[in-house]
Amino acid sequence: EGYPWSTMTPMGWAAWHGDVDVMSRLISLGADPWLPAAGGRDALWLVTLGGHPGALEFLMGQVPAETGGSFWNARSSGGKRHTRLMEAVMARNVDAVAGILGQRGLDLAAVDKDGRTALHLNFLQSPYGPEDQQIGQMLIDYGAPAGAEDHDGVSVAALAETPEQNTLISRAK
Repeated sequence: EGYPWSTMTPMGWAAWHGDVDVMSRLISLGADPWLPAAGGRDALWLVTLGGHPGALEFLMGQVPAETGGSFWNARSSGGKRHTRLMEAVMARNVDAVAGILGQRGLDLAAVDKDGRTALHLNFLQSPYGPEDQQIGQMLIDYGAPAGAEDHDGVSVAALAETPEQNTLISRAK
């Protein structure tokens, strides 16, 4: 549900369902997990959105060591043009955010179509729960720009509505 199954590749289906056995078998048969499946997203995007920690760990292990920023900063082909990190933040996938944050070449200041960073998107989560606070702390710890403004001039700090968000902003300064 939520994806155009008629355009889903077998790898995409396995990723969306978190089926490591099927993904492993497909890769052993020559399938490329980085080819777009449904909605222009590859297997890593789909695992991130589906929230499957074991499958996420498996696919992160398939990313070539020499992979740099162009892979991690790739944007979805959808309307908002989100990066992998942004999608993980919006999916509230703590494991995916943690896995992506340490990658070489990751641009924490990357913005989507509306000029919003991953930290903007984190602060826009509603209700702002414990996983959002954990993700926000990780983003700030890795140097996400807390002073960034979107295309409408709205800063991350201006989005802070909860005591947890205000604490994160004060730690970032």
